[in-house]
Amino acid sequence: MYDADFVQVLQASIAPCVMISGVGLLLLSFSNRLSRPLDRVRQLKKEYEKASDPQKAVLFEQIEIFYRRCKILRNAVGALTVSLFFISLVILVLFVSLTVQTYFFRPLMRASFVLSILAMIIGVVFFFWDVLVTLKSIRLEIRQLR
Repeated sequence: MYDADFVQVLQASIAPCVMISGVGLLLLSFSNRLSRPLDRVRQLKKEYEKASDPQKAVLFEQIEIFYRRCKILRNAVGALTVSLFFISLVILVLFVSLTVQTYFFRPLMRASFVLSILAMIIGVVFFFWDVLVTLKSIRLEIRQLR
């Protein structure tokens, strides 16, 4: 492979690499967000064991909401991980196809890119769903103040 061809391969790989950085930052953010409800479930479990019967019902409802959030965020993290997989596959296929100078892998590359974008969108939708569930949890805590 000539130096000019290698430079072309590197240039073509820049956009997917930038996408990896963006999805990686989203993944970091979602992972950090996941740790909050996990810690809160552990704390509420300790409170539940010491609570009276009327308090237990409210605490159990809160635990269920936080557990639901954990599952939603798990799905968001999973979708972003799938997105990272497909964008990495794009880079690999791009490198191989430009190195070998063949167009045979173009459909795989295009499909991988589209799947990566779809997985990222799904992750963001799960993130928004988590925000909605969080508001439900806050509403429950406000209801307790009455």
